[in-house]
Amino acid sequence: MKIGIIVPQFPTRTETFFINLVAGLCEEGHDVIVFSHGKTDRELLQAFALTRFRSLRVVHFHFSFFYVATMFHLLRMPGFMARSFSRDIKTWRSRVYRKLCLEKLKAHACDVYHYGYSGIGIAHLESLDKLPGKKMVSCRGTAENVLSITETGRPEKLEELFLKVDAIHCVSAALAEKIKHFGASHEKIFINRPAVNIQFFKKEKTNNQPSARLQILSVGRLVFQKGYSIGLLAMAVLKKRFENFTWVIAGDGPGKEELIFMINKLQLTDHVYLAGRKNLQEIKELYAQADIFFLPSVCEGIANVVLEAMAMELAVVSSDCGGMREVITPGENGLLCENYNYEAYADALYSLCRDEEKRKHLGQEARRRIEAAFSLERFNTVYEQAYRQLMEPAQKKGVPLAV
Repeated sequence: MKIGIIVPQFPTRTETFFINLVAGLCEEGHDVIVFSHGKTDRELLQAFALTRFRSLRVVHFHFSFFYVATMFHLLRMPGFMARSFSRDIKTWRSRVYRKLCLEKLKAHACDVYHYGYSGIGIAHLESLDKLPGKKMVSCRGTAENVLSITETGRPEKLEELFLKVDAIHCVSAALAEKIKHFGASHEKIFINRPAVNIQFFKKEKTNNQPSARLQILSVGRLVFQKGYSIGLLAMAVLKKRFENFTWVIAGDGPGKEELIFMINKLQLTDHVYLAGRKNLQEIKELYAQADIFFLPSVCEGIANVVLEAMAMELAVVSSDCGGMREVITPGENGLLCENYNYEAYADALYSLCRDEEKRKHLGQEARRRIEAAFSLERFNTVYEQAYRQLMEPAQKKGVPLAV
């Protein structure tokens, strides 16, 4: 098959979802074209061993002639262009942008066009009917759970998108139920939960001396969805009962200023460390150094970082949001807490801080859970089956739920 995958950027340092998908499809002998809105870092392609695939192409949406055309018309019709720009420049630029995208997609005719996020699919709504192949969209969580509330008109656009595409991928059963409120039909939906490279994310035997302080780790962008402000309230409560800890947060984003302010006001400067943005190898090293992984998110599809932490045999404390209950069985391979309940977070963290055996047991069971249900082999097989079923409509009606 010839599969086109449309994403904002490829590859990225920490987003392994599409890297795993592309590598798996290429290994199975399919031709893969990744349409990227951003420039490709050749060093990253080599770092993720993607350059070994001759069947992989990365195509960029180049807009150089957009600027050439603008200058040409400014010289020919300066008055008209000035009035047009002042009146509706955003609409004009958007129209040119969409046309360029459509021409680039059609020039590389694919059997299936897979839009990596529903937001990307919405940006291409006008071109969906004009493409030759089948259309699929992935729902990852934020666009459907958050933007459907905060962005005017987003629910209507999701309804239009789900009507036009041939298949809808969801990362969790919880998200599959959510998008049905936006008109997504059961026949189009299939579930493929994220996967983790269990060979890369694997606890190594080391002779390192344990840290003087327990290390609690979180990984993710500094945005409100990740719930770090609630996590800080939990740390303030935990500090009153157990002081020998450090909470390391790896990531960057627009919420940094608020977190720094809260850290100071809650007198947590000696207990919370903002580590900044890290690459994949650096994140793995942070997992190896940590004792507990903490996910205080208010909204998730399924958090890939939790899968990685569990693969590294870390005991996890997570909010019970999105599809996290589809990963963690409370008390068996991790701990789940009521969303927004910072006191419950503090209790769960305290119980793990005081009980090394419990941390070890949960970490070992977490690794078993990942090996059993979140392997790359399963992930790639489900996707390949979904693509094939789209190509064989006479034999299969719709794309069935798969896990």
